[in-house]
Amino acid sequence: MAAVTSDSSKSQAQLIYEQQRRRQRRFSTGVNVSYLVLLGILFLAFSGLQVNILGVHLKTIQLDWAFIVERTPFIFGGVGLTIILAILSISLACVLALLGALGRLSK
Repeated sequence: MAAVTSDSSKSQAQLIYEQQRRRQRRFSTGVNVSYLVLLGILFLAFSGLQVNILGVHLKTIQLDWAFIVERTPFIFGGVGLTIILAILSISLACVLALLGALGRLSK
């Protein structure tokens, strides 16, 4: 005879653990499905697809890969500049926060 495990033979800790695992799996599945839907929308938006539905003409964006490859050094230069500006602004914010905290302490 096969042994069947019923819920009554499991401890309360096991039941709680299994319930938490089900919630985690359900949440993870929802997050993964959301990412897949968003990725699909991005692919559709940049696919260059042209659709005519009931007289309404829809056209999505077509990426110009030759232009992107040609301008790659300029794009990466902008990334470097953005990182430098972010570091400088964070440093300035820290200095201003320190001065503000010292100002509050100087009562």
